[in-house]
Amino acid sequence: MSVFTRHGFGQTITLTGHDLTTGYSLWLSPDANNPGSIAEAAPLATIDPTHGLAHSRDARWEVWSGVLYLPGAGCYIVQANWPGSAWSIDFAAAGDLVRPIFYDRNSNDWSTC
Repeated sequence: MSVFTRHGFGQTITLTGHDLTTGYSLWLSPDANNPGSIAEAAPLATIDPTHGLAHSRDARWEVWSGVLYLPGAGCYIVQANWPGSAWSIDFAAAGDLVRPIFYDRNSNDWSTC
């Protein structure tokens, strides 16, 4: 997975995630380029944008790349939190397919789960 921040953003970001049905924590590894990085995987990842993230081609964005481990097919949420704000996305995964999902609060229904 990749996290993009605007160049110059200086707040620490904490990433977490879990299975929406079981509550099982997702595991994240901080090094997408190291196949052995599963040993460093944990239920949360901390991104410090002041410590040398990769730059995008237009240099307006900085990029953190990591690995998100899913235990199997299901519905999940990934959350990013930083001082004063947060962001999250729900998604479904099945085999090699991953796509966003949408929750209808009025009917208590998941569109793909």
